[in-house]
Amino acid sequence: MLKLSFLGCFSIVMMLQAVAAQACDPACQQLIARASAWEQSQRASEDDSFYSVPSNYSTSLKPGSLLKLEIATNLTNYTVPASLTVSRFIYTTTDLSGTILPASAYILWPFAPLTSQSSQAGFETSSTAQLETELHYPFVAWGHGTAGTFGPCAPSNYRALQYHFQVPFALASQGIAVVAPDYLGLGVKQLANGTRIPHPWASGPSLASDLANAITAARVAFPSMISQDGPFVAMGHSQGALAAWSFAERMANDELTLPGYKGTVAIAPPLRVLESIDRASQNVSLPWASAILGIQNLLMHSITTVYPQYGMAGLTQDGMSRWNAITEVDGCLPVKTAAGIGLLPSNIAHANWTQNPYVQQFNKRTLTGGKKIKGPLLALVGELDPLVQPDSLSEVIDETCKAISINDSLEFNVYKGLSHFPLVQGSQQKWMGWIKDHLLEKTDQNLSRRGGLEPCNSKTIQGLQRGATNQGVFPNFLVASADVGVAWEYAL
Repeated sequence: MLKLSFLGCFSIVMMLQAVAAQACDPACQQLIARASAWEQSQRASEDDSFYSVPSNYSTSLKPGSLLKLEIATNLTNYTVPASLTVSRFIYTTTDLSGTILPASAYILWPFAPLTSQSSQAGFETSSTAQLETELHYPFVAWGHGTAGTFGPCAPSNYRALQYHFQVPFALASQGIAVVAPDYLGLGVKQLANGTRIPHPWASGPSLASDLANAITAARVAFPSMISQDGPFVAMGHSQGALAAWSFAERMANDELTLPGYKGTVAIAPPLRVLESIDRASQNVSLPWASAILGIQNLLMHSITTVYPQYGMAGLTQDGMSRWNAITEVDGCLPVKTAAGIGLLPSNIAHANWTQNPYVQQFNKRTLTGGKKIKGPLLALVGELDPLVQPDSLSEVIDETCKAISINDSLEFNVYKGLSHFPLVQGSQQKWMGWIKDHLLEKTDQNLSRRGGLEPCNSKTIQGLQRGATNQGVFPNFLVASADVGVAWEYAL
């Protein structure tokens, strides 16, 4: 595995910091090249032929149409745990404007489906024929966090599926299938005529469409294992939590709701990205601001995909230099992180760029939160999360609680002492139990154990020895050990 030594990375970082706020110089380019090489080492295959658009694609197809199916993916180059299997497929979904486009997704299959204790004995004595034709798998529609903005950043082609034991492996090991879209533009990167398919980063409604249409296509692909009205929960972390929350809003529309929906889990949902950037711009000296300001180029790229005439106008010359260096290698999250080293967060973008009319229009079209949802919805956030701060999220939750139906519910938990990715592990007991209870429809008898289903409730989880645990914005669930100086390797 390609890695920078600690001293080597430290030297490069210090060099870049010494010349902060400049264009991507040779040292910057060297670091990007190493990060890009590491990304490539984490892909299951450099052959992206699976992601080519099949000839049966047409803009006249319905959303959720199945275009291509790989029933059993060759896992030789994956790090998927033994007993679990993977399927991949290409399907149709819609962008923010409603255009029908192809996208890719994977399904992570458990060895055996989650069942209630009373039915488990029957499963153990079932014949092979019954297993293949009669058993249906409850599933989670999983929205992954930011992987990048270009074609090679698809989690379905990462050896560990990006979130590995943090979420998908954990769910499947408990008997829950995982239906996971890559999102538009990731995986399937261009049409047959060469036209690029842009990734709508932080566009809640578009990401929710990807989730919904992946569910529909998965049910078409595997009707004997995923029933048309079988139980499922939507779930996501970070950008994926934004997708999941927007999905809950989508489910509140009777014309768009999907049968079998049992609720949504949103872990660290960034519901007000533009407001967060404005707040960080006014507090650049505070530690949490740099993490938020570091995502400005991602948002500008997403805005430009919807409004090409905007042209990422908010970036400074130095910010554009770093972005161009990322695009040259189709860089994903590790490359983006490496490219930002040495560039002061305050020098990435022009002041007041968020006031641009195109930016405001994009924000209006993609706004998520504060609207009616189809619950139940479980929202989780870490007290120390610099990207999704509890106070800001609490305001949106209050707005949402005023809009939801009396038959729906929203539970909000704050985890003391946890940051953006540590929250995923720290809250696993909660979200795993919540998902199982709702998939098995055991919520009524477990109200006292799970905290009840009042229309809106919140609580704080104190945690043990908070000051002694590892912290950081990046995940640190070890699939492969990374040197101290290259923490961005944990991004996959």
